Amino acid sequence: MRGLRLIHETFAREAPRVLGPMLRAGGQMKIISMEQTIYEEFRNHLSPHCFVCTVTMPPLEGEIAFYIDLEPAFVMIDRMLGGGGASIKQSRELTLLELNMLQRVITGLLPIWREAWLPIIHLEPTIARVLSSVEFLQLTAANESVLVTTFQARFLSADLEVTTCIPYALIAPILTRVVVSEHLHGTGGNDEADRQRLMNRMRDVPLNVTARLGAAPVPISELSQLIVGDVIRLDVPVEGGTALLHISDHPYFVARPGLVDGNLAVQVTDVLRRRD
Repeated sequence: MRGLRLIHETFAREAPRVLGPMLRAGGQMKIISMEQTIYEEFRNHLSPHCFVCTVTMPPLEGEIAFYIDLEPAFVMIDRMLGGGGASIKQSRELTLLELNMLQRVITGLLPIWREAWLPIIHLEPTIARVLSSVEFLQLTAANESVLVTTFQARFLSADLEVTTCIPYALIAPILTRVVVSEHLHGTGGNDEADRQRLMNRMRDVPLNVTARLGAAPVPISELSQLIVGDVIRLDVPVEGGTALLHISDHPYFVARPGLVDGNLAVQVTDVLRRRD
């Protein structure tokens, strides 16, 4: 986890460059907690009404979330409107204007988020959805592992918390790079133990592996007339045909389809690309 923590510490160190002008005050940000949990537990700890912004991070597939509870959200909005940072203790859905103002905060932070990940990967973070309730927040399956990090930003006398949630399945394709970066920046001591713990967590991260047997060009006019029992001829012969194994929608292996104990199966016969 040390490599991932370094990324988040870089983000925390640089974020005040954006937050300061928006909130009209100098300040600092630090990590107050970082833990691996399952998505259901993360969801259960969230307030019903809040600000949630989901972000895509191409070329990685999936979404992460930035979460701000109502009380710090109201403080931010008051500061942005010229106030002193008054806190409003009430539970309600945010208005469209309030959502737009908080979205500006996340939009301003995304270039900093991108810079923090540059030693590992070039990302293009983009806001996908803005929510005022966790009711429709679904980043991953309930029992999937996520990395939850809470930042505390102190501006004047206000302590503002921002939380990020990253599904491990989203960053699984680059965790080996994180391990390498962690090793290069390490100073000995617990580096090997940290690396082993991260590798152990990686082994439990589920990935979608799909065997694609073939394809066929079909005009829209014919698709619209398909009925039960129609046959579509694929571009793969029955004898000697191959399948492409996709991991998270990217082809990595060539395989030969067959049967094992009465179930469909594939045998890997070639490697298309390195899994880095």
